[in-house]
Amino acid sequence: MRIYQKVDATPKEVTALFLDYEHANTYIENLESAKVEKKPDADTKDVRYTVRLPIIFSISYLVRNRYEKTSDGYKVSWHLLEPPLAAKSAVGSLRVEAYGEDAILCYANHVKPSTKLIAGLRGQAVKEAEKTVAAIVKEAERRAR
Repeated sequence: MRIYQKVDATPKEVTALFLDYEHANTYIENLESAKVEKKPDADTKDVRYTVRLPIIFSISYLVRNRYEKTSDGYKVSWHLLEPPLAAKSAVGSLRVEAYGEDAILCYANHVKPSTKLIAGLRGQAVKEAEKTVAAIVKEAERRAR
């Protein structure tokens, strides 16, 4: 899946927000925490995310996020190190580039579900990704004011 969104903030502001793991739970619904567990190098962080699922319980998974400055802006790439029960694997990225005085972001994520039953929940996963991107945009714009 890919989601594109215009943001009334600079690429640097949007990227800084995305990398502010400690405060992500203050604006992303259902996110209990995002804690850096390890820093393999200056541009890489292993982040443990804990997410509340409706009615059921919370899940936790470990993601390696790699940050880079590109010729057009910024990119954070990720892949699962410890997948939750629902996924065999996942890779994705957040690219943020200048769009006039603002930014445009592209959120991309490819998840390989662990079972066909989980694959049937694709629609819900897309909605959650859209809500997360909308929350990032809203908070980036709030912080940029």
